[in-house]
Amino acid sequence: MLDKQQEINKKGLAWYWQQAVLSPYFMFLVAGISLVTHFSALDLIGFYVFACLLIFVLLTTKDGKPIMLFAFLAYSLISIENGPSNGGNYDYTYYQSPQMMQMYFVMGGAIVATFVLKIFLTKQWWKKLAQCKFNLGIIIFSICMLVNGLDIAELIGFNQINWHSDYDLNNAVVAVMELTFWFGIAYVLVVTVDWEKGGIEYMSKAMTVASCVVVIQLVARIIEQYYAGNLIGPDGDVLRGNLDLGWGVCNNIGPYIAMGIPTALYLAHKRKYGWAYYTLAIILTAVQIFVQCRTSLLSSCIVLVIGTILLLATTKYRKRFVVCLTVLIGMALVVVFFFAEPFRYLFARYFEKGFDDSGRFVLWQNGLLNFVNNPLFGTGFSPDIGLNNSTIFSNMYHNEIIQIIVCTGLVGFFGYSVHKYQVWKSLLLKPTKEKLWIALSFLNVFVMSLTDNNWFLPFVGMFYAALLAGTNHLLHSEKQSLKEEQQPCQTQEQVTQ
Repeated sequence: MLDKQQEINKKGLAWYWQQAVLSPYFMFLVAGISLVTHFSALDLIGFYVFACLLIFVLLTTKDGKPIMLFAFLAYSLISIENGPSNGGNYDYTYYQSPQMMQMYFVMGGAIVATFVLKIFLTKQWWKKLAQCKFNLGIIIFSICMLVNGLDIAELIGFNQINWHSDYDLNNAVVAVMELTFWFGIAYVLVVTVDWEKGGIEYMSKAMTVASCVVVIQLVARIIEQYYAGNLIGPDGDVLRGNLDLGWGVCNNIGPYIAMGIPTALYLAHKRKYGWAYYTLAIILTAVQIFVQCRTSLLSSCIVLVIGTILLLATTKYRKRFVVCLTVLIGMALVVVFFFAEPFRYLFARYFEKGFDDSGRFVLWQNGLLNFVNNPLFGTGFSPDIGLNNSTIFSNMYHNEIIQIIVCTGLVGFFGYSVHKYQVWKSLLLKPTKEKLWIALSFLNVFVMSLTDNNWFLPFVGMFYAALLAGTNHLLHSEKQSLKEEQQPCQTQEQVTQ
């Protein structure tokens, strides 16, 4: 007992507290708060508890890793009863109430102040920001985003040009919101997170836990709707509109779960009991069938196939994963054999009912026609802002590239291209195992955003920010390793001389 006390005195309580905060048990605690808030419909209280716990943790620990855990789980706190989605008929009554508005300002301001304090208390924070590998692309793209929708004809006083847009402050407001999720949080993580001590592994665990939380919410919703008689339609197909979780519908649920697949595969490659994480990745992919979101199912299957190939090519436990995959496929075939009829209806949306673009082709066509009106700076985000009981995101063009080129024009697309070029060049020019796993997550987000607005959603944007910060760490580590390798050679040359 005395030895234990001496050990505590030597390392300090602060060290033990930080270890506790970074442990899996703390992840389960925060995930539990998210689930309790969601199922109890105590959204207001849940957000206060969530925000206070985050602030306390950041003020009492040196490492900012928990920011990622709280960011990935924040969206899933919203309950079905109070959430705005309401089966696609958006209702913001609760989340625009005076109590919630007060919470936004009080706790939101407190969190921002804590982030700022955390940054300024970090040694050489300015150096970390200045040395971020993606600064050039981020700065160019950010400027392009902020001037989206600018009316060039009015600006230069040349009214003969038939380029017109309705620029207003909302264009910049939407741009600032998106830039905050993509890059603002990325910079916070670059400065505050100790990436050297398992930062990427922690990020992967946090995202995997967040995806599992959503799966639990989804399963509970499926059971509830099944016994209420609202799950199966008269034709035997799944009524996917009844599977909303308050914070989003199936097209939001699917991507949330899908983001945990590449991170689970990374943990399968990294951890001792990798077969368990690999099994989890397959389960997260299989769940997509029940979500009935074709976008996330496609990306999940692509990621699972590529991830499996990458896993088998890089692991020394190849036989374990082959056995695991074989057993799971066998179990799946048995289940499908005994429950063939229900599974036929589950897959009806994907195969039997034919191809349905759900209006996306019209959206893309209209978007490109709008692009012609102002090809230089775009038509701006303001036409897409949903003020008719909808959301900003549901009124977008459901394609990442088209959204950028229509709303920000050729100027914005140039900034976007510079940023994306920097990201993919850094990952693929000198590929390593770590880089390839990060690239798989980036690919997942990109594929999901080709037929939906996922890149622009807050919970996807925050994960994208974490991936950027993690990639930045890998590039710095690579540079440092190269210096260390060259140093002995230089010393040897000096001795010879």
